[in-house]
Amino acid sequence: MEIYLTNFDSNQDNIMDMGELLDSADNLKPLKKGEIARGIVMRVDPNGVYLSFGGKSEGLVPIAEMKSASLNVDGSDIENSLDVGKEVAVMVLSDERSDGSVLLSIDKALAESGWVILKDALNSGEILEGAVVNFNKGGVIVNVHGVDCFVPISQLVNKNQNVEFDKIDKDESDINNNVEIKQHGLEKGDVISVKVIEADRSTSRSVLSEKLASKQIREANKTRIINDLVEGESRQGIVSGISKFGAFVDIGGVDGLVHISELSWSNVKSPSEIVSVGDAIEVYLLNIDKENLRIGLSIKRLLPKPWDNIGSKYNVGDLIDVTVTNLVEFGAFARIEESIEGLIHISELGHDVVKHPKEVVKEGDEIKVKIVSIDVDKERIGLSIKQVEEYFGTEL
Repeated sequence: MEIYLTNFDSNQDNIMDMGELLDSADNLKPLKKGEIARGIVMRVDPNGVYLSFGGKSEGLVPIAEMKSASLNVDGSDIENSLDVGKEVAVMVLSDERSDGSVLLSIDKALAESGWVILKDALNSGEILEGAVVNFNKGGVIVNVHGVDCFVPISQLVNKNQNVEFDKIDKDESDINNNVEIKQHGLEKGDVISVKVIEADRSTSRSVLSEKLASKQIREANKTRIINDLVEGESRQGIVSGISKFGAFVDIGGVDGLVHISELSWSNVKSPSEIVSVGDAIEVYLLNIDKENLRIGLSIKRLLPKPWDNIGSKYNVGDLIDVTVTNLVEFGAFARIEESIEGLIHISELGHDVVKHPKEVVKEGDEIKVKIVSIDVDKERIGLSIKQVEEYFGTEL
C-alpha cells in the first residue's frame, strides 16, 4: 500500500529551503478536527512523525496512525519511508491546542481519499488493485487505497475449490493461521485485481469481487487478441475442452472452436477420436467474428485434401474393392479409402429391378465395384456393381 508523497526536485535551481516549504504549506489557519491537511515532515523519532503546517502549527502522527505509509512499518524503517522535507496528507484527529499542536493520522486521510476512489470505481467499473491483509470465515480482507474491504469467498478466483469453509473453526486464533491462508489460496501481502460491487461510506461497508475483475480482464484480453488474428493463418494451441459438436482450443489466451466437421477429412463420430484435452496442436484460423468475439478453427485445412489426388489414383473403368457404409433410397454409399466415398446408384446395383438397396447389399459388406464416373470439382465418384457383373459375365 502506498501513500502519495510529494518529492521535491533535487535540481539545484528548484531546491526550496525549509522556510519556503513552510510558507507554502496549505493550512496557515488553525487546524480543525476531522479536516484533511497537508504538512511538511520536520523530524522523526520513536513516537512517530512530526509535521509542520506553517506558522506555529505542528502535529504528531503516532506510529499507530501511519501503518499505510509502509506495509512493514516498525521502529526501524519509518525514517526510510517518510523523509524530512516531504509533504504528506493527514487527517486532523484533535482540535488545535493553545501551543498549536494537534494529533494527526496518515491512515485516516488515506482512507478518506480511498472511499472517493472506491465510489468512482463503483460507478465507472474501473478495476483496482489491493493487498491482502487478513482472512475470516467468509472471505478475505483486502486494503484498497487505505480502506479495508471485504472479498467474499464466492467472489475469489484464487481459492481451493475443495475446501468446506462452513467447517472452519470460528476461533480467532485459527482464522489467521497459515492453514487458513492456504485454504483461500492466498497469502498476506498478495496483490489482487478487484472490482467494486458495493461502497457505502456511511456504513463503512465495501465489498469487492476478484472474479468480476478477472472476467473483465479476460474479455479485454480476448478482444485484443482477436483483433490481432488474421483469417487464413495458422496458430499453435492447446485443446482446452471437448464437446459432442467439436473441440475448443486455446490459442494464446482465447478459445476457438474446431467444429467436428473440421477435425478431419474423414467422417468423425466423436471429437475424442481425433484429439484429447491437453494436446498441443496446430490449427487453421477459419473464420473470425470480431463483433461477437468468436473464432472458428480447423485442423483438416492444414492436412492434404484427399480429393486433390483422386484424379491421379483412380480412372473411370477401374475395378476396386469398397466397403458399404450407408444405404439410402436412391442407392448405397461405399468407402473407397479413409475419407473418400462413392455412390452406387440404385440402377447400378444389378440387372434386375431393385426397389431398395437392402435387397442387394447391407452396411459393412465388402464388394468389388467399377468406377463409372469421377467429378473431382464436385467431389463425386459413381460406382457400379452391375457393370462388374457384366465385366465378369456373372453375378458377384
